[in-house]
Amino acid sequence: MKKTEKISLLLIGPLPPPVGGTTVSFKELVDSLLSMHVQSVYVVDTARQKQKRLLGRLFFLSKMISRIFWLVPQVDVVGLHASQSSTLFMGVLLRAYSKLFGKPLIYRGFGGNLDIYYESLPLMLKYAFKKSVLSSDRVLLQTKHLVVKFNAICENVVWYPNSRKNLNEHYFHVTEKDILSLGLRCVFLGHIKPSKGVYEIIDSVKQIEKEIDQKIIIDFYGPLLEGVTIDDFCHPNIAYKGALQPSEVAQTISSYDVLLLPSYYSGEGYPGVILEAYSVGVPVIATKWRFIPEIVDQTCGILVEPKSSNDIRDAIICLVEDPGLLKNLKLGAKKKAEEFDSIEMTKMYLEIVKSVSSKQLI
Repeated sequence: MKKTEKISLLLIGPLPPPVGGTTVSFKELVDSLLSMHVQSVYVVDTARQKQKRLLGRLFFLSKMISRIFWLVPQVDVVGLHASQSSTLFMGVLLRAYSKLFGKPLIYRGFGGNLDIYYESLPLMLKYAFKKSVLSSDRVLLQTKHLVVKFNAICENVVWYPNSRKNLNEHYFHVTEKDILSLGLRCVFLGHIKPSKGVYEIIDSVKQIEKEIDQKIIIDFYGPLLEGVTIDDFCHPNIAYKGALQPSEVAQTISSYDVLLLPSYYSGEGYPGVILEAYSVGVPVIATKWRFIPEIVDQTCGILVEPKSSNDIRDAIICLVEDPGLLKNLKLGAKKKAEEFDSIEMTKMYLEIVKSVSSKQLI
């Protein structure tokens, strides 16, 4: 019998800290591969933000590139997982180097504004991007819109969304007694900055208290950025709870009725926090912005217009006045989690790896 060879895989991408959408998503893949006992996987961490000083960052960069140069010739498949800010540099470097040694390259783009970034590039850099990153053996993009956009530019484009481990078995609970027993408990979790709709949430609460007697609780978790201060949360229905560790996110969200993310951030793709909410059966109130409507529909959430505190207010009141709707949305969120289960996405990634290699991944 012919002996099968194992595929060795190099994954290059950012691991936390810092905690963010890209670092958490990459860690999900790495952790899933480890939990599935996949052998011969090497990881190079590209999160330079761990180093605060310039000298430290330069040392980190040289060490990272040296490790990549050492590992690429030794592995069978290379996977680049990059955000917009590092895609061009890492893509040009890796495409040239992987070609030199005849190694297939899989590129996975984080975030939802790769189309905007690509169109903003000068002609020469756009050409370099197309001949390097977009000529990878597989190009994995987060949203269906981006897949359609780049299918017209390059081949081998695959829809590969964000994912989270489905934890509904551990955290999901919904009974008639649970619904609104403590009032409507809302949570915002992520970077607390204006473009995430933070001020619109605060304004909506000020309107709500004049219209209904039911208690509304809105807690904020995350780092304060871009001018937002603790003083902005001085309201009896609002509390700032600080930042969380990644391991605390799912359990924290599970103690609330609904996640709020009325974002109009330009780089929004499939926000990981929405998938975290689904993973514990919590529906969302989010905006009709960029690609959020690809993952939020009437079965698992309520979509509002960007920058509209009135729409947020109306959505919250709707849930308060209709506990049956809230229950159905919770059930819908639980169902939606199955579409973005990290274990299933990891299996898909392994199939993609096998499709570009003549060996067998074990």
